[in-house]
Amino acid sequence: MLFEDGYFVLNSYWDNKTFAYICDCYNNILEDANQLADFVKQSKSTFSDYYKENKSLIVVPENNNTTICRFEYIIGHLPEFKKISDNLCLELKNLTGKQFRLFKDKCNIKSPGGGAFPPHQDAPAYINFTPTYHVTAAILLDAATEENGCLEMATNYLKTHTNKKTDIVTKVGTRPIFEYYIGGERNGTIIDEIQNQFSWEKQILDANNVVFFDSFIPHQSKINLSKSHRRIIYLTFNLEDEGDHYENYYEKKRHEYSNPIFHIATPYST
Repeated sequence: MLFEDGYFVLNSYWDNKTFAYICDCYNNILEDANQLADFVKQSKSTFSDYYKENKSLIVVPENNNTTICRFEYIIGHLPEFKKISDNLCLELKNLTGKQFRLFKDKCNIKSPGGGAFPPHQDAPAYINFTPTYHVTAAILLDAATEENGCLEMATNYLKTHTNKKTDIVTKVGTRPIFEYYIGGERNGTIIDEIQNQFSWEKQILDANNVVFFDSFIPHQSKINLSKSHRRIIYLTFNLEDEGDHYENYYEKKRHEYSNPIFHIATPYST
């Protein structure tokens, strides 16, 4: 196991200058995301149609609202952010002894009153791509609290005994994918029978922490009940020897934006 419990936390990871830079990048991209969302709305088109014709930042509204809850293709939109990705690749090599490369990137913006993510694994969203194993680095731009819907990890998932799973062979060993609902509002959510067996550990963390977690550990987060936003940038990596898939992933996502595989256990509209 690369991470004994499927995840690993690094506290106060970035120096003040670098963390300020990351926050500035977020603000700049959010401004571009708002402009894109306004343009699509005024054009009376759909985001799905727009992305098929434009190689752009991907912006996702929440529940058919105008509130932006996610933007993706960060480094494709802002290439200078690659130095942040490269730093985390080096950190992953130091932690695991393995070389990784960027697979995808996004920022989830959990506004007050929004953004619950039901129990899910990330792996089902990646099974149509070549890499067998992924690790995500979550960069916390805000403190994560129980009130604002912090990440919760199922720390006992490898010890959960059930026949309602599929064992996947990866380059780092065999990992389980638990049965999940397919289609509808619960698409990607691990079935109730299984998720109720998990022990959930709340990740109460400070801003500027980084959480590494692999694509097989089940995780969830609740609605943001605070009066402030909870923002996290997620950079997902695959093993370097399993290829470069960043542009291919986003090309497929733009052309199949409404495909449920790209909306695993999210509160977002398509």
